[in-house]
Amino acid sequence: MDKPAVLPEKPASAKANSDAWDVILEFAMTEMSLPQAEQGLERVLGTDYYPKDWNAPLDAVMACKGNSIKAELAVRDLMAAQTEAAAKGPLCRFACDHHLCAAKDALSDTIQTLATERCIRGIFPLLDNILDPLIERQEPGSSVLGFVDGDNTNEIIQHMRRVDQEELEAKIEEEEEPEFSFDKKEAIMAIKLLEQIAEHRPDLDLTLTLGPQLCKMHVGLTKEIQQGKKQTELSQYFK
Repeated sequence: MDKPAVLPEKPASAKANSDAWDVILEFAMTEMSLPQAEQGLERVLGTDYYPKDWNAPLDAVMACKGNSIKAELAVRDLMAAQTEAAAKGPLCRFACDHHLCAAKDALSDTIQTLATERCIRGIFPLLDNILDPLIERQEPGSSVLGFVDGDNTNEIIQHMRRVDQEELEAKIEEEEEPEFSFDKKEAIMAIKLLEQIAEHRPDLDLTLTLGPQLCKMHVGLTKEIQQGKKQTELSQYFK
């Protein structure tokens, strides 16, 4: 596949012209008038001078006229903001291949159709984030998953394997939990003891129902032993 053509660099913005900012600083720190400042900008920038581009710094100075220190600080803040904006600009611009643009438009239309017909729900990520995912835009040394190394593919794989293994072990442990069982004869002996306690200490049976429940459980377990039936859960006797 042919590489996308690189478009020529766009000339630096006139607002990044240091000589023009010197004129603004002179306007802020001296008795220079507004018309003189505008003439100075036009002289420095020539055909690149557009008055609206310089309204913000000129207005900032006019708002501070009479206080040269405040005016200078306002101008330098605007200069710093302009320098930062210029530094964030793209290093180069690539021509958009018409096939890629068509595919992107088709994908966008498809997503919109699916969302309209409720085939997909929730908030769908921006198309730019799908085509240019965050993990591919990480700076060297950083990591989406928080690992320390820059080239951490192997560490990520190992991490995911550990997570899968832990989930599998938890599932196996849950599935292998033994079914509750008990010795019926030992249970009957315990029931007899509780029956005696209920008989001799009725004050401990606040609901006055413990005796009948124990008796019912005693009879039921005795029948199961005699008939060899499947064990019955103790909880059913307390319904």
